[in-house]
Amino acid sequence: MLTYNDCLGLSGLSQEEVSALARIKHLPEVVALEMGWSLCRTPEGADTIRRMIFDDIEAACRRGDARAAAKLGLVLHHFLEDHHVPDAAAEPPADDDHLARALRLGPVAARWMREGVDTYMAGTLHHFGLDRASARERFPTQMRAAELCCATCTETRRCRRFLAGAAGAEAPSAFCPNAPLFAELERSGPSESPHLR
Repeated sequence: MLTYNDCLGLSGLSQEEVSALARIKHLPEVVALEMGWSLCRTPEGADTIRRMIFDDIEAACRRGDARAAAKLGLVLHHFLEDHHVPDAAAEPPADDDHLARALRLGPVAARWMREGVDTYMAGTLHHFGLDRASARERFPTQMRAAELCCATCTETRRCRRFLAGAAGAEAPSAFCPNAPLFAELERSGPSESPHLR
């Protein structure tokens, strides 16, 4: 008889991916595991999972839970890498309005929020040895998720201190919800991401 862990190992999904699917679809984990395994067998199904995880990131950001959204961003990154989901074609091109639409902001609030995200993200990405333009090109969905997390983050004071080089300022790994994702992207190196080949 196969155990849940046996099925998980055979599915090609991580426990975090299954947990995310279970939460998103309000299913027991064993049912989410079966659903995820079935969906991963086709490119369209894998894209459906990618979209579900991204939608959950948007919902967490609308609730103001940037930490939960950032954890899902890391799950999304691993899913895209492990399952070779062609996310460049699956996601409309990033634009300055995607944050406003996702967070349901008016034009004034959207402009203010975009300025903050542009400032905070550029400095934080630079800390991790990443260029924002190339990261957006190589990891479009992950960067859209990171921008959402940055837009709803409550650690802006600590981020400003870090970016200003203030004495005793903490490194982003101590406060930034996106730090684990950026560290993963940095480890991906300068070569092209496998799912964009």
